[in-house]
Amino acid sequence: MVGSTCGQDRTGDCQQRNFGCGAHPGDDADIVITPAGLGSSLSTRGEITDSSLVYTFRDFEKKGTVRDLFNYIYFQGDTVCFSFCLSKPAGQGNIDAGFINPLTGKYYKAERIDVDGNRVSGFSLTGSIMEQFYHERLGNPVSPDRYCCSDISFLVKLSVRVNGKSIESRVPGKFRIEYR
Repeated sequence: MVGSTCGQDRTGDCQQRNFGCGAHPGDDADIVITPAGLGSSLSTRGEITDSSLVYTFRDFEKKGTVRDLFNYIYFQGDTVCFSFCLSKPAGQGNIDAGFINPLTGKYYKAERIDVDGNRVSGFSLTGSIMEQFYHERLGNPVSPDRYCCSDISFLVKLSVRVNGKSIESRVPGKFRIEYR
């Protein structure tokens, strides 16, 4: 079952949302999942604080492999973040979230997933996502473009288990690597 996107107010507190799709916090209906945003930074409450997904690094001047480049990006510490609101709390053990490479369909669990009441948020490091999406290229020499300036598409998938069912929401996004 795919989660609804009704009530898509992408700002504010999940507790204050009007989900308006038949499910209300506290009832026995299925949970309604509302995407609250994608970005590069989260608040301590799981809200997106920077919606940019363009990452600018000092130029990678080292000659090496794609693995070396992705390690360089990884150790910069930049993240691809997500945030979702639920119509009612689901509990940490009932949540799974991660990134899907739309070109291969492969799913990679997010490196961090937090549940705070009705909000689910998390992230993976940009370098980790690139390493997972382009795993077959890790031993290749770095290409002259160094993955610069082209959008890297992804899907964020959130699954919530409730009442013996799995409810799912997928949000498309893309990030870009640039060098100064």
